[in-house]
Amino acid sequence: MQNIFAFLQCRQSNYHLALDQIREQFAPDLNSMEVQDPVKLQENRKAASDLFIKSHEERKLQGADAYTAEQAAAAQNALTYYNKLVQQDGDRLRKNMVVEAEALAGRYLKFLLLLLELRRYAAAERERRLETGRRAGPDEKNWLANKVLDRLEQNKLLQTEAIRQNLNWNGEEEFIRQLYRDVLLQDEAFLAYLKADAPDFEADRTLVQHLVKKVFFKHELVEGMMEGQDMYWSENRDVLKSMVQRTIKEMEESSEGGGCGAGRAIGELGG
Repeated sequence: MQNIFAFLQCRQSNYHLALDQIREQFAPDLNSMEVQDPVKLQENRKAASDLFIKSHEERKLQGADAYTAEQAAAAQNALTYYNKLVQQDGDRLRKNMVVEAEALAGRYLKFLLLLLELRRYAAAERERRLETGRRAGPDEKNWLANKVLDRLEQNKLLQTEAIRQNLNWNGEEEFIRQLYRDVLLQDEAFLAYLKADAPDFEADRTLVQHLVKKVFFKHELVEGMMEGQDMYWSENRDVLKSMVQRTIKEMEESSEGGGCGAGRAIGELGG
């Protein structure tokens, strides 16, 4: 959306640049020794400008027969200049849109990887607690055995794209720690899930959907992180939220390769 708005602004600017070219062509030449007719110059300037104005939307001269050759030539030169600028802006827009789409797809995949990163952190926490004999805190076994996360872990497309695009949460250890300890372990739904007796696939999916909706795309910790990484986060948030929710919703309990629903959604963005 930002690129489209910028393109429209550029086109308006190009329009005025083309009119400036006509004005300059019919401006009095102060260095000329010949007598110049300011009235004639103004008439030519207005006529050529009018012809350009009524022609620029179609990108070719419209009704040039009603104008003098000099006026039509000036309008045509301005139109050629305008078309060149618009073409350059269009080419740049298409490149930027491809870059933005790839970046959006990368962020979508990183949110899926964030679920797995939070499980890895929980596994490390549990191992440290068992090694030191500490018994305080909830047992993470349900989270570690979450079957939706298993499907993501087994999804070959996700893992391939993560490697190909170098997508990971390396260097964000403090963010992961805070997100798990200060957010998930303070979340009532997450704590209730940890205490549940052998949650089934639907319970696993419900918990993951809750985290996506109420934490990933709502909590200020994640908001602050994403705002620093994505200058269009306020615009992209809802799109990414829908993409991640769709992937979790389409996840299937007994499918190879991570569930055909998830595989299809990820594959559409993996290129």
